[in-house]
Amino acid sequence: TITSCGQSYGHCPPRAAPHLSYGYSPILPRPKHVRQNISNNETVFEDECDHDEPEKQSKWRIESHVSSLLNSWTNPAFAGGDKDIINVGLSSEKSSEIKIHSIIHPYKFSHQMFNDIKVLGQVDNKFIACLIKTQPTGSHKLLVLFDQHAVHERIRLEILTQGIYDETGSIVSIPVQPPLPTSLSVCEKRLILVYKKQLEAVGIKFIYEGENMLVYAIPLVFMERDISERKRGRSAVAMELIKDLITQQLDLLQSVGVGISTLPRTIQNVLNSQACHGAIKFGDQLNNSECYELIDSLSHCKLPFQCAHGRPSLIPILDVELLNKRFPADSLSQRIDVCKLKTMLAKNT
Repeated sequence: TITSCGQSYGHCPPRAAPHLSYGYSPILPRPKHVRQNISNNETVFEDECDHDEPEKQSKWRIESHVSSLLNSWTNPAFAGGDKDIINVGLSSEKSSEIKIHSIIHPYKFSHQMFNDIKVLGQVDNKFIACLIKTQPTGSHKLLVLFDQHAVHERIRLEILTQGIYDETGSIVSIPVQPPLPTSLSVCEKRLILVYKKQLEAVGIKFIYEGENMLVYAIPLVFMERDISERKRGRSAVAMELIKDLITQQLDLLQSVGVGISTLPRTIQNVLNSQACHGAIKFGDQLNNSECYELIDSLSHCKLPFQCAHGRPSLIPILDVELLNKRFPADSLSQRIDVCKLKTMLAKNT
């Protein structure tokens, strides 16, 4: 006779899983205790479930077991993360209000914001704090931080880009002596003769001596980059830049045509590098007048909200109107719940 949870059977039920011990199932939970009665050759199962408890309390309790296991387990490969920052806000509803407000009311930046901007000063020798109006009319203001390196990098990039062209709109080139021999394929040499005028417009001037192509003028920025690399004890990069420029322009001219007005990518990369290396760095101290000059120069840029490499130059920090709603003047002294802070610190120590 087999007894399981108070039910009796006249004969042994067939074994559904012969590879398991008798009485175990790969689906049902494992019995708490199995004892063999050798004299009567009976198997008695004592189920671990308590019929007085709810059903949810008798199903393995996997979640609590796994949770306790993970809390006590030390991962040998990856160290555990830092503990969560204690929330000492007055209520969770107000913190969620900020998240909802930023989703419903996204901030859009335009050149018009520079017409009414107030420079507050430098923060941590890295950022420039400013107050700007989010709307042309009204007194709704937003506290933003400008990345001083990104700001100066953008200013330098646009100045360098303006100075790269001559009066005819071509890129300024400089003669090189002796002329530089360039190794190109037969197909590239034929295309160079076809697009000679377009290549000269980007600063590449060359002549042919027999089958050899000699470059006698290159863009001025290439020469400046080559001199800078040599001063640092590195190898010359002029020939590599020339070949990259020719290859990219030939590919572009074949696919697009002769009407190309964009700055070649090779030249753009060199200008980005020059703008970055000469820009103000994090840690450079600025006074209020220098901060104002930077923001004023940034307002005249074509793309003032991103650096030379495409990263944003500013980030919104605080909506002043939302701050006034969350912390009215009569509750400024209650911004931090000291009792809640002490209680949470006591639990974590």
